[in-house]
Amino acid sequence: MDSAIITAVIAFLGVVAAMIGSLVIARKTVNLELRKARIQFQQAYLGELLKKRLEIYPKIYCCLSLFAREIRERRVSQQLIVDAREQLNRFDSEYAIFFERETVKKCIDLRKALLKLADKNNQELNDLLSSDGERKSLVETIGKYELALKSELGIYGFDYESVDGDMKVRFVTGYDEQPL
Repeated sequence: MDSAIITAVIAFLGVVAAMIGSLVIARKTVNLELRKARIQFQQAYLGELLKKRLEIYPKIYCCLSLFAREIRERRVSQQLIVDAREQLNRFDSEYAIFFERETVKKCIDLRKALLKLADKNNQELNDLLSSDGERKSLVETIGKYELALKSELGIYGFDYESVDGDMKVRFVTGYDEQPL
């Protein structure tokens, strides 16, 4: 074989290798830029979502907290249940679009619990919620909804205990009713 042909083939293979290398690098660069753009979009989206949640979740949380306090302090009336249901339904209608799946479940659980109480008169409510089990169950349902809201904001419940100078941390997954 002529050396000119061998030189031409080697040069051609070099050009092909360079083209393939350039294509691979270009493709990786494009994929990297697309990935970067997706991450930036996702960060912007999540930032706006968090901003909106920070605006509205405290309002829902406040409503839930006040309602739980009334139940713990045994100041339950049919009007309290009706008002709480109306407020919860309004919040759900306006803001459920911002809820994650777990928060939706906790909201539904509370709405179901309130629906069971909605047709009771004051005496029936007081009789039903005078039992520690029923009252505690309702307060825990509210507490789980509150925790779901806090979790979506990145506010996680921690309980810190100091034992002999060692700090122990555990996640809070529910609320215990405090004695009055």
